[in-house]
Amino acid sequence: MIYMGRDKRVIEKKLLASDLLADVAVCQQRIAELELSEAQLLTEVDQRKQTEAELIRQNFYLHLLQETAVALIDHHNWEKLLVTILKQAAALINTEDGFLFLVDSEGQKLKLKFGLGIYEPMTWLSLAKGEALGGRVWQTGEPLVVHDYANWSNRVQGAYWDSVAAVAGVPLRTGDQIVGVLGLAHCKAGKKFARDELTYLCRFAELASVALANANLYQSLQRELEERRQVEAALRQSEERYRLLFNHITDAVLIWDIQADGTPGRFLEVNEVACKRLGYTRPELMELTPLDICKGSSCEEFAAIIKTLEQQHSALVDLLQVSKSGKIIPTESHVQLFYLEGKPAVLSIARDVSERKFLEKEMARFERLHLIGELAASIGHEVRNPLTTIRGFLQIMRGKAQENREYYDIMIDELDRANSIITEFLSLAKSKSIELEVHNLNDVIRMLAPLIQANAIVENKSVSMDLGQIPDLLLNEKEIRQMILNIARNGIEAMQPGKNLTIRTRAEGDEVLLSIIDQGCGISRECIEKLGTPFFTTKEHGTGLGLAVCFSIAHRHNATIQVESSDHGTTFYIRFHIGSH
Repeated sequence: MIYMGRDKRVIEKKLLASDLLADVAVCQQRIAELELSEAQLLTEVDQRKQTEAELIRQNFYLHLLQETAVALIDHHNWEKLLVTILKQAAALINTEDGFLFLVDSEGQKLKLKFGLGIYEPMTWLSLAKGEALGGRVWQTGEPLVVHDYANWSNRVQGAYWDSVAAVAGVPLRTGDQIVGVLGLAHCKAGKKFARDELTYLCRFAELASVALANANLYQSLQRELEERRQVEAALRQSEERYRLLFNHITDAVLIWDIQADGTPGRFLEVNEVACKRLGYTRPELMELTPLDICKGSSCEEFAAIIKTLEQQHSALVDLLQVSKSGKIIPTESHVQLFYLEGKPAVLSIARDVSERKFLEKEMARFERLHLIGELAASIGHEVRNPLTTIRGFLQIMRGKAQENREYYDIMIDELDRANSIITEFLSLAKSKSIELEVHNLNDVIRMLAPLIQANAIVENKSVSMDLGQIPDLLLNEKEIRQMILNIARNGIEAMQPGKNLTIRTRAEGDEVLLSIIDQGCGISRECIEKLGTPFFTTKEHGTGLGLAVCFSIAHRHNATIQVESSDHGTTFYIRFHIGSH
């Protein structure tokens, strides 16, 4: 029984030890499991940290990418934009050193445009194609990473660059052309570029390439705009010069097109002189054709002018233009054929030759007067002497005659009439010498007024004086009295009873204007052109020398006579130049 009890205790101890060993094994297994779980947890934590770091970096990259993209849209300063791109790439890669090379204008060298860190003071640096990392990227057109730059055979020589550990560079492109190199460097020993960092650098290089392309486009547009502004300014100046010349030329300039049937079309352009001369506004004149403003011209005549232009390109023609009021204006027109937007047109420069025509007529008139005057001067005295003798004997015979004395009176009157004609002949002499003295024209008119008014009253007509303030003139009083009296008497004779004759004086600029205005029936245009011609008269008993003498007197006083007439009367304008001798 003792034995059995001891065995029992032994068995119990063994069973207890066995349980303990089992528990220990379980504990050890649990500890191993816990250790494995802890390792897995640490691994997961590390992976999560790496993932979080990568996400932060990706977020930073995307943020920088977004900022750069926005800057590409808003920035006009491309240099500042490129510096920003370089700094953002360096910040993303966590380095302080970077560079941006650009190909020079000749395409021969890479020149450092911007630098960070170790590259910042090296703005003078330039590389040939294939030289150093930048030149190699330019040559190959491919990205390049050198992790052991100090021992790289193609590195830039010099102790200054010994601190560079690793360098990466990528090409900048505009289309198919490489225009530069963007790169970063690590100056910490053993520092290298990861694959994703090179990818980021390539992305920023693409943005820099876009910036350069935009810069080139912007500069090209700026140059084009500047050239366009210069061209527009030149065109404006040319237009201003053209307008200044076109509108201030003293001749009328008219441009008109040629219709398909060869007849003149509407005016395409007219200058201010043409509008003023013809009395139209510019819109009114632009609605007309040359046929509307040329008196007596037909389509056939203009067709002949156009045919001449087609053969000779230019011609000189005389045309009578008609103003809006009906005034006839003789012109000498230089016409030239040219093409405007591929269509034939005519440039016409019309010079008003009214004054020249008037002067030509006056010169012809004075030449005739001079011829008659010279003839009168040469034979006047020879004729007068016999007439004086005859008149004397007639007076003696009249005194002795007992009958038919009225016949002697008639003969004496006719001799006096012949003598007065000779006197008028002598007044026509161009070379006649006259003495000029200072007189006021108003004083001369006041002295004549009673005589003129007496002539008018006899015929139941009136005379009014409208004498303005005028300066003194150098005049021959006797001749001026004769001229005013002749014209005034002609006016009185031309009027019906009850009408009025007006004598007016005015000062106009450097001239004194004497106007003698009647209320007669007027003078035809054909007669006006002949006024002053010796022996031309419309009077039944006129000699045709009165107005000829007036024109001769005016000429000797350096004055001009102009005549305007209508159905309501005639006005003689005598213009004296102040200070003329």
